[in-house]
Order: sequence, then C-alpha cells, then structure tokens
Amino acid sequence: MPSPTEGDIFAGSSYPTTKPTFWSRFHGFEDDPTVGLENVFKRLAIHQGWSTKSKRHHRAEAFEAEFGNRLGTQSTLESWQKLCVIVGIQPVPPSIKKCKKALKGKHVNIVNLINHCRNPDKFSLKKFASYAEFQNYTKRGHIFPKAAAKRNAFLKELLRVIY
Repeated sequence: MPSPTEGDIFAGSSYPTTKPTFWSRFHGFEDDPTVGLENVFKRLAIHQGWSTKSKRHHRAEAFEAEFGNRLGTQSTLESWQKLCVIVGIQPVPPSIKKCKKALKGKHVNIVNLINHCRNPDKFSLKKFASYAEFQNYTKRGHIFPKAAAKRNAFLKELLRVIY
C-alpha cells in the first residue's frame, strides 16, 4: 500500500475538523481561515472583551482545540502517520514508535503547523534548515502555549527548548 501524501490528507482547502470548532462557541464571532491563528484569536479576545488573564487562558484553550480538531487528540497510528506526512517525513514510518523517532529530528513550529492545517493554500509549512533558524522564527511571536502542548501526545513530541 503506498504511503499517503499531503494531497491525500488535504483533500479540500484544509484538513477537515472532526467536531465544532472552538470559535463556534462564541455567538456572533466567525473564524477566518485566511488569516493566521494568532490574528483570529486577537479578534475573538476583542469581541469578548477579555482581560489579559482571560486572554492567556483562552489562548491556550483555543490553540489546543484547533490542533485537536485538525489533527486529533488520540494517539493512533493513522494520526501519527498523517502528522509525519504533513511535516514531510517520507517514507511514512510503519509504527507509532518510528513516527515519534522521525519527528524528533524535525523542527516544526506548532503555530505554523496549525495555520498550515487550517489553510494549506495560504500558509505553507515552514521547513527550517537549522535549530537556530527555527528558534529565531519561534521567538518572533509564534509560540504555542507550553502547558497546552504537554497535554496532547502529538504536540508534546513537537516541543523544543526555545529560551
């Protein structure tokens, strides 16, 4: 059986969500997948009138939910293989253990990954030639909430030390 390609995964304009999105919980607010996740969240925070403390809490919740909706929260072989395909690992590893090992060698910015899954035509997945390049990009405001990342098996594998 041939390995899946990113085209197989993104059959439509984005990786389909599996349930109502985080954004749909807020009356009168509409998601816009043509702008980055951070900008959508900023619009929502203004729409809701959240304090700084509330923004921090809801930002983690929104980012975690968006990743879960696009790539899942269950540690299944299919989910791990989809993640490998998206980040460019070919051939696709045949086991979860081998997928995790392959992902360890990749520098993937999680916010960029989510934006890519939300709208692959607008947001290309950034491929970093070095750890320093990845680190510099991430420090420029593309940081996924660490505590939220640790709660998801996929995200946990993508965590890297930045500071």
